[in-house]
Amino acid sequence: MPKQRTLVFFSESRIALDREVAKHPNLVKLLQDHPVTEFELRLTEIATYCNILVDGAYTSDDLDGLCDLCVAELVKKRMPMCNLVTNSGGLDPKKLG
Repeated sequence: MPKQRTLVFFSESRIALDREVAKHPNLVKLLQDHPVTEFELRLTEIATYCNILVDGAYTSDDLDGLCDLCVAELVKKRMPMCNLVTNSGGLDPKKLG
């Protein structure tokens, strides 16, 4: 008899959070100590990183709302990418100081 497979579906909020977390190397390092199977613990760590206070019991919908809040805060905290300056004449080393 073939082994049964279990499919786990995640909400859009949780998927968005996972994608945003990947853009924050410092947060990724903090989460390395928490197994992916402990979602609530990881979410608490993420919320703390975002300066969001969590306390109490949460429903699945509450957790999705918390994910959304964390995504919004993480977007604000993103490390800025290097700004590339381009022009048709190239860079003038004298102007760069």
